[in-house]
Formats: sequence, C-alpha cells, structure tokens
Amino acid sequence: MKGLLIIGIVFIFLILLVYFSLRKSKSSPSTTIFLINSSLKMSKGKIISQIAHAFSNIYRLNYSDWEKSSIVIYKASSKEMEDLAGRAHNSEIKYSKIHDAGRTQIASGSNTVLIIGPLRNTYLEWFTDLNKLL
Repeated sequence: MKGLLIIGIVFIFLILLVYFSLRKSKSSPSTTIFLINSSLKMSKGKIISQIAHAFSNIYRLNYSDWEKSSIVIYKASSKEMEDLAGRAHNSEIKYSKIHDAGRTQIASGSNTVLIIGPLRNTYLEWFTDLNKLL
C-alpha cells in the first residue's frame, strides 16, 4: 500500500512538472535545470522519485517563477554538480540540492539531484555544458 502511495505522489509531481514546463511566458523566457548525479548509478525509478523530491522542494520555494519556466534535465558527476552549485551560489542564482535519506539504493546524504533556477535563458549556457539526459 505504501508503495502505491509513493508511486501516486511521484506521478502527480511529474504531471505538475510537465504542466509547468509547457506554460512558457513569451515576455520572460526562463529555464530550470535538473542535474542527476550520474556517479550514483541510480535506477530509473530512483531517478524519477528524486526528481519528484527536487520538484516539490523548488516549487515550494519559487511558486510564482514556475509558470514562466521550461525544464531541462541533464546528467552530471558529483564533482560537476558541486562546481555548478558553486557557480549558481556565486552568481546569486537560486539552486537546491536534494540529498537521499539512504533507505534504498543510495547512501544516506548522497546529493542525488541539483536544481538550478528558474533562471533567465541568457544564463543557461553557464550551466549546460553537460550531456543531456532527457
């Protein structure tokens, strides 16, 4: 029963993710970047659940900005994620790190997802020198 509840919650967050990514504003284009830690070798289900955690976290913090944002998902190593978080921090761009609780595949405290943005598309090239995941 608990598994079905989790799958339902993930599904709802993914629907919201798609909904807000399709609502682009012509006046202020922006993008939110999700970086998946490829060093951790997570399963597809684990990646989806971590993206849902990340989405709920950043959505709460930036509700008004989401309606103007498209979404891109990239893969990055742990080091690349730390470097990009540093770039975002130094540039005063919103970012959030998602750390795993360690109850399933990944060690407790592992940084699974890094979210950068929403940010103006003019800054996008600072963060997208990585291989696209999705």
